[in-house]
Amino acid sequence: MSRRVLVVAALALAAASPAWADPVALRPLSFLDLDFEGNRFRFVADGFSATQDDASTVGIQFGGTFSGCDPCRVGEAYNPSYTTTNAFLGHGPATVGATTYANLAFFGDLTFDVTPQPFPGTDGRGVTLMTPFTFTGTLRGFDGNQLAFSAALSGAGLTNRFFFNDGGGQFSAGENRLTFVFADPTAAATPEPASLFLLGTGSALFAARRRFSRASPSR
Repeated sequence: MSRRVLVVAALALAAASPAWADPVALRPLSFLDLDFEGNRFRFVADGFSATQDDASTVGIQFGGTFSGCDPCRVGEAYNPSYTTTNAFLGHGPATVGATTYANLAFFGDLTFDVTPQPFPGTDGRGVTLMTPFTFTGTLRGFDGNQLAFSAALSGAGLTNRFFFNDGGGQFSAGENRLTFVFADPTAAATPEPASLFLLGTGSALFAARRRFSRASPSR
């Protein structure tokens, strides 16, 4: 095969490649919600964004494993780690470099790692637990049957979940969501895995998150 043919073939492959060249470090405004009404996400980084359309996924739970307890007992290991493997993540818009897509089908391999913590006790109505996580994954966007992009993702932040006090040392989250909220990549580089933050009853935060969920648009 001539050198000219090899060069043309290499250029064609490069032009057709949808892979995002460098790992994407997710930053604030990025999150993943696991919710009884349907999961959703927004991933944002420099030169990259992908957002699930809420309206198209209500009632649709994308696959994955979640190892957190519910109900949880005081002293029980609380581990809200979560993984997916080639899970369908719904439809929505994306921007990859200089290219913007109006509506892609998203598939992902996502791993949220949380260091297990003993579930705390409280005499209050409930407790909001926030635990540090680290994240790695791959997100793929398809335009019909055509792969539009494939991006390696990374990040870190805090989980957020509210538990009601059932009495007798038992706490239930029920229909409340678990949210993974990403922090600034530089600030979240070393997220203190041994720490567990308690925010009292958490009722105000829980109500605010519910209002945000119902008001925000975004499969």
